[in-house]
Amino acid sequence: MAHSIIEDIIRIAKEREEAAKKEKTEAVVSEIEQGALAHREAKEEDATWTAKVEEIDGEIKAIQESIEALASGRAQIEANEDLKKHPDLQAQAFEGLRAEEEELRVRLEYKQREKSEAEKLQTAARAKTDAVEEKFEEKISQVAIKEREIEVQRKASMVGFPYIDLEKFPVSQQSLKTVSREDVAKYQAVCFYFTPEQYRIGAIDPNREDLKELMDKIHEATSSQGTVYIISEHSMQKVLTVLIILLAATA
Repeated sequence: MAHSIIEDIIRIAKEREEAAKKEKTEAVVSEIEQGALAHREAKEEDATWTAKVEEIDGEIKAIQESIEALASGRAQIEANEDLKKHPDLQAQAFEGLRAEEEELRVRLEYKQREKSEAEKLQTAARAKTDAVEEKFEEKISQVAIKEREIEVQRKASMVGFPYIDLEKFPVSQQSLKTVSREDVAKYQAVCFYFTPEQYRIGAIDPNREDLKELMDKIHEATSSQGTVYIISEHSMQKVLTVLIILLAATA
């Protein structure tokens, strides 16, 4: 009877754990989908305003070409022998060109203002696209890191070593100084916890044979007893970065 109750408790605990994992996974997927949608919408907005600026720019060039063509028309009127004989008609022709040019210049000024406003909106849309893209890529990177942590955690349960994620673990300066930067690179291991009685080593490969050399070295120097944990490359880089900063500050 007691055995059955224990089995039920274990089963319920596992079911709850799986449900929690599923809920978290669905939340992450939903967040990524929302990020992808926001990214797509931002790019579409950027593309819309880019196309609008190009369209207006084409209209401005067409107006400018028309204004330039009026100069040629003016020269033709001046050179026309028949119009020279009829000053009134020539004046009317010049007036027609002047009125047309004035209308074109009004349109040109309007289009230039329109282009200026469109470029502002284009710049804003592009900035929004960059921000959304950066946030989306950051989320994808976080998910990838989390997936690798899960893989390392599974590996830990298979090889029989405890696992720890050092992303937010408060590693003390004393712990960092326990293993030199050269030994971190050599053994692919860091010390993330240290007291006079015990220390804990995080290693990417806790089964490597030469890791005992590092632990013997620490024991000889401190008389402290050590435990090896398996960590991810991300955790390793995080602690190594802090170590480099510490060494630079104390140099």
